[in-house]
Amino acid sequence: MTFEGVLYPEITSGNLSLSALETIGFAGRPWPLIEGDGRIYGMYVLTRLERGKSEFDQYGNPKKIEFTLSLSRVDTDFREKLQSASVSDALAELKNSATNAINQVNLLLKIIL
Repeated sequence: MTFEGVLYPEITSGNLSLSALETIGFAGRPWPLIEGDGRIYGMYVLTRLERGKSEFDQYGNPKKIEFTLSLSRVDTDFREKLQSASVSDALAELKNSATNAINQVNLLLKIIL
């Protein structure tokens, strides 16, 4: 699955966000794909991240960053798990995966910052 987007660093901290994604991609580990409302789509690996910068300010910092992000799914569909396991088992596994991902992000942020 491929996403294209635009970040405006003055609003979104775009450089920091993309740097964190580059670190995640370099590690090659799966991460949960979670929508803003909390919907979890599964575990994915970052396979490609490209960026372009334009519209620079007087100091040479980009005011606009275009990016393309490609992900590959590395787990089975969560709905399939619900068919073969109890809801509580599936939710416990999902919680563990999310907790592990959050711990990894916190570790990466400590390294970056």
